[in-house]
Amino acid sequence: MRRIIYKLILWLTVTLLSRTSAKGKIRLIELSLDSLMIENIQIKNDLTPTQAIQVMQKDKVFRILLGEFAFVVLNQKKLIGRIERILQSMKLSPYLLIHSVVAKCLLLMEVRAKERVEKLYDLEALEKNFAGNFNHFLSDLGFEESLRNSQIKELYAAELFVNIGNIELPLGISNEASHHANHMDMMFVVGIAKYRNAKNIFEFGTYLGRTTCGLASINNDVKVHTLNLSPEADPRYGPYIGTLIKNSIYQHQIQQIFCNSKEFSTDGYIKLMDYIFIDADHSYEGVKNDTGKAFEMLAPGGMIIWHDYAPKSPGVYQYLNELSKQRGLFRIKNTCLVLHIDGVDVAEYVPAKTEILLEDN
Repeated sequence: MRRIIYKLILWLTVTLLSRTSAKGKIRLIELSLDSLMIENIQIKNDLTPTQAIQVMQKDKVFRILLGEFAFVVLNQKKLIGRIERILQSMKLSPYLLIHSVVAKCLLLMEVRAKERVEKLYDLEALEKNFAGNFNHFLSDLGFEESLRNSQIKELYAAELFVNIGNIELPLGISNEASHHANHMDMMFVVGIAKYRNAKNIFEFGTYLGRTTCGLASINNDVKVHTLNLSPEADPRYGPYIGTLIKNSIYQHQIQQIFCNSKEFSTDGYIKLMDYIFIDADHSYEGVKNDTGKAFEMLAPGGMIIWHDYAPKSPGVYQYLNELSKQRGLFRIKNTCLVLHIDGVDVAEYVPAKTEILLEDN
């Protein structure tokens, strides 16, 4: 319901702004922002509308923000990115990004902003500067809503694996060249395998083999089976597949399997793998296929871990949200990792006690 209210307010604001004077526009911005703020304050604090208005009026940050929006409307030649910088410097709640979208709509509708818009278009930056940010914001909203509707339980790694912070790993497991928002994910993937003393590991998706080698390094007895399309069948990643494995001191502990996972037979692996990592085809059908085969190979008490449970991979999070209603799933907070531990009841699981963090208050 809250999302519908937000969208309605945005639509009304943009529609009316195209037909009013600059002075009228400022008032419309104030009204729309006030409505959004009241809605958010009510939800967070369970207040009446009147109480919410009183709280809002006392908040100087909101007043400053309204003034900045008025400034942008009256100064069309200012950079479109100005509002983003204001919000980032204030470090306010993500819902205020909605206001950024409104500000951009105002600038794009103004005649005096036409030159700026055309310049962005010529630089092929308009999509990135406006629509790109808007689409990213919408995908985040969809992801958050989808997560709330799932039965995935979010916990810190230490709440699942006591004292996992004491595990020692090579720093090279984290890929600093990655465009992924959280470079720590692979450290957790390898660290959890080491914590659980995994011996038989299966990996869907090899790429360079960085995580593969990391998994092979956890002990001398581990055997890692890593599956990927052959270089010939994967023109984009072909030249890079397994390049780090070739010169690794752990290559003798790694078996590379070149095969389309949809054609891969689990014969010979049934119920033998105590740790399975899925980070391959991110489409809904792809992750569904790999997951089905992972469960065939999973040993009693074993664990499956999925990567890229994030807005950028809708196929992954859509499938895992559905799976959470059939299988117990955990998500490690502040990562893109979801995991299943055979024999563990998610609903009944009592998290291990950890130190209370300032960020959780």
